[in-house]
Amino acid sequence: MVEGNLKNTIEKLKALKTEAAQQATEAAVENKKVTTRENEILASIKDLEDSLPPVIGTVTDSKAFRVEDLTYLKIEWFLYFDKKIKILYTETPTEKAEKQGTTYIPKREERDIYGYNISILELIDQQLPEFAELLYQNVEKFKKQESNGGDAPHSKQWGMQGAAV
Repeated sequence: MVEGNLKNTIEKLKALKTEAAQQATEAAVENKKVTTRENEILASIKDLEDSLPPVIGTVTDSKAFRVEDLTYLKIEWFLYFDKKIKILYTETPTEKAEKQGTTYIPKREERDIYGYNISILELIDQQLPEFAELLYQNVEKFKKQESNGGDAPHSKQWGMQGAAV
């Protein structure tokens, strides 16, 4: 009887070991797919950056690609260009927080795209064509200003689009 229970336990452990090995293999395959996709997105961002002329200035996407409305805080993520494509991350108090007299100071910071998880990178990838169009429109405006003999906005922000905080 003890020997029968021991054999059953051994068989169950072997089955668990096989299942664990199978899950590990599946996880490794899935991880490789995610890494490949991350690399594809980062390569497309790099290609866009490399295709832009060396213009000094900044461009912020006119709409957030991700918005989180927390009870007292609104968090928005914009694509941002200043020599490289980055993320402009903003935090502002919600109406509810303002009504309660919050003293929270809005936060706005630029963050590098590298290092974000795949879900954020997928959202960026969805916005990239529209953002690329915005960048190219602003480059054309810049070129026209330069060719017309006007002051090129080297020290100013050019084409800043609505990321009001």
